[in-house]
Amino acid sequence: MSVDEESGRQERKVSDRVSDHGDKMVSGHRVSQVVASGPAKRTSVRESAGSPQDAVPCDRLQRKGLLIALEGIDGTGKSTQLQLLARRLREEGLEVVPTREPTDGPYGRQLRELFLHRATLAPDEELRLFIEDRREHVADLIAPALAAGRVVVTDRYYYSTAAYQGAGGHDPADILAVNESFAPRPDLVLLLVAPPEVGVKRVREGRGESLNDFEQEDYLRRVAEIFAGFNSPGLVRIDATGTMEQVRDEIWRAVVQLLAARKMTTGGGHGSN
Repeated sequence: MSVDEESGRQERKVSDRVSDHGDKMVSGHRVSQVVASGPAKRTSVRESAGSPQDAVPCDRLQRKGLLIALEGIDGTGKSTQLQLLARRLREEGLEVVPTREPTDGPYGRQLRELFLHRATLAPDEELRLFIEDRREHVADLIAPALAAGRVVVTDRYYYSTAAYQGAGGHDPADILAVNESFAPRPDLVLLLVAPPEVGVKRVREGRGESLNDFEQEDYLRRVAEIFAGFNSPGLVRIDATGTMEQVRDEIWRAVVQLLAARKMTTGGGHGSN
């Protein structure tokens, strides 16, 4: 979906520290130190991403719109819920920009082509593609939409990169730090939660699709463990095991609180569609 081209990357500072409790703090996030049963740690994220020195951080105080990210393992219904949420936001009179990651840009297309043949790409190169896809996404769509006062709703964002590439051996906290050096931090993260076996069943039976390399149950279990370790401001866990309508209503209850706080809606907002 096109967005008016507008200038303005936003600035924010990223700081890392380790708490006395052993959890790693990154830009206000508490990331529990999950020891995944996957591959050994690889090249540092900053080396893999090659984060450029001229990257301009994003300052949430300088944007007019809202950024909402739907996150979770495969099969939790993110794409369906994004459509329902976008429709409800439009009913509130808001301009909505639905989007997804990986994108349909050159890096995103390359990633999608590799989903069924993941072993053909080195893990460090895979991570680089995800980050470059997001840089382009932010510059071309997300930042201009936020500057214009629109509500951006994305199916996956950098939390997914941290969880999925973290399950492959990278440090999730480092991934968060690198991404937040250039990508706007979401105003709300809706983390849809369901057991990996439920997600796998939905992919196989509901979508009628074979599993790609990211959707294997053992891998999703490691991903879910990393998602479970995220505990940052603006992150709300949503029980994704209910009906589509139940999940939709739980999401809306979280969203309407954000809209009220930002004075972007006048309705009560707790009803269903």
